[in-house]
Amino acid sequence: YGEPEWERKGQWRQAFAVRAPKGEAKPVDNEWRKELKGVEALAAGRGGAYLEGRGIAAELAHRAGVRFSPLWFGRPAVIFPMRDRVGQLVATAGRYIDAGKPKTRDAGAKSAGVFATPGAWDAEPIILVEGPIDALSLGAAGYPAIALCGCSASEVVTWACALKRVAVALDADEAGDAAAVKLLAALNARGAQVIRLRPPDQRDWNDELLALRAEGLGRELAGLLDMAQDAPQRQSDAAGGDHALPDHPAPEYTPEEQAEHDAMLGEMAAALNDAELAEWLEGSYGCRLSVGENGRLKVFGGGGV
Repeated sequence: YGEPEWERKGQWRQAFAVRAPKGEAKPVDNEWRKELKGVEALAAGRGGAYLEGRGIAAELAHRAGVRFSPLWFGRPAVIFPMRDRVGQLVATAGRYIDAGKPKTRDAGAKSAGVFATPGAWDAEPIILVEGPIDALSLGAAGYPAIALCGCSASEVVTWACALKRVAVALDADEAGDAAAVKLLAALNARGAQVIRLRPPDQRDWNDELLALRAEGLGRELAGLLDMAQDAPQRQSDAAGGDHALPDHPAPEYTPEEQAEHDAMLGEMAAALNDAELAEWLEGSYGCRLSVGENGRLKVFGGGGV
């Protein structure tokens, strides 16, 4: 009589689940946590003044878990917590506020977490930016955001965004544009409905905030998101078909990345050939999925996602 229904559905969920990192587990180095001793609230110290100078209210940053350390590896710095999806502190990103170099110093397992302003994981869409200051800048304008603390996202992040609407809001420079191409493709492969949200007039979102102030940046973001949301509809209407996601330029993968990417798509494609899986996704998420000729996972409908 074949496999029990619960076992088949378990295999489907496993095919779309967040994957654990491959390879042997590395020993956890928690020595960096000693540097967190003596951290202070922002409002009464130099950390708050630094953020206010960047157009960010100390209260907003405090609610996001940001603190000030007078001696972060020996120098004064604003400390941004990086947490995993269950809220555990796994790393910190430090931004020095003195005139010394380097300007930043991070510690902990950065690939295991992100910096997020309140409500960012539940936002519609999820907005991914490069740095914590960018995330706080969008938060000041009323748009919660997640900072990757770099230009790339780990599998934990891309799988957490699977089947959701995501705005890739990396910086408007050569590095940000190149990284956005790869990230858009990785999220597209996870079934996310993705758009590129690019600072229109400045290099990053904090520069936009300083130029427009919070209210002006909020209006700008609302307009950008409205235009991006309409784009797939216009493309679909012109094609006369379903509302499939627009294609993005193919990213350049290393041989190792390409092999992992192909293996993941093959696993998804095998699962999607099961008619019962299609019925389960339709009932659970209100959407239909397919793997196109170009190997990308496509989402159709998705009113319940």
